[in-house]
Amino acid sequence: MPFTPFHMGPGLLWKGLQPAGLSLMTFGLAQVLIDLEPLYVLKTGKDFLGVPGHLHGISHTILGATVIGVVAGAFGRPLTHLGLRLLGQSQFIPVRWGVIWWSAFFGTYSHLLLDAVMHRDVEPFVPISRWNPLVGLVDVGTLHRFCIITALAGMLLYVGRWMIRTALPRAKVGETRPIL
Repeated sequence: MPFTPFHMGPGLLWKGLQPAGLSLMTFGLAQVLIDLEPLYVLKTGKDFLGVPGHLHGISHTILGATVIGVVAGAFGRPLTHLGLRLLGQSQFIPVRWGVIWWSAFFGTYSHLLLDAVMHRDVEPFVPISRWNPLVGLVDVGTLHRFCIITALAGMLLYVGRWMIRTALPRAKVGETRPIL
């Protein structure tokens, strides 16, 4: 699934469940970085540190996903802060480093997991083994539906929380208000 929005589904669900617990920008950065290798292979027809004839090479291994997670984590915080400033959301700065690192590795490992189910050329255990126990675990349609459902659920949760937060009147310090 090079550069498809499907990979964002699990991240959007986590964002809906724990809004402050995920940097969606860092999660998205990890999704893009891990698919640079397949994009290169698609555009050039040449292998890039991968197995000849494979679209998904070293970037789609546990080792590659870990390295890419480190890169996404290292650049994630400054890019997230820049993005929040550009969007006029500076009140959310600073994003904690723990959230950035979780977002980066959740991004790369969830991407690897989804692609390992879908693509026969993903070999997550290289260089130790070329075995992929996940390929074909569920059909592609089911996998896509899972990604769409998690994305929609996450967006509904996030928007619902925002609507509740903005619609409810704020009590002043020391003031009590009835719940309903």
